[in-house]
Amino acid sequence: MNHSIKLRRATTKAGYLPMATKHIMGNIPESAIDTLTSKQLTELMRAMHKHFMDGKAAAEKEIAEYIGVPSDKTLWDVLAKFEA
Repeated sequence: MNHSIKLRRATTKAGYLPMATKHIMGNIPESAIDTLTSKQLTELMRAMHKHFMDGKAAAEKEIAEYIGVPSDKTLWDVLAKFEA
């Protein structure tokens, strides 16, 4: 079924970059897209994005604790030293 209007509304309301939108939409079953409204689809996209970002933050925190990143630095501050 063609849901171009619904998908355009949902992705515009969600406001994510195209790559993030593509990834999120790739993980939503077609049956959910068929049954959800654009508002519900937007809410689902936002929940999926939040879940991903929370998991990413938790993983970064665990890595920082494991390698002993000082409290006044971030994991990315420490890793940037290796690129220079």
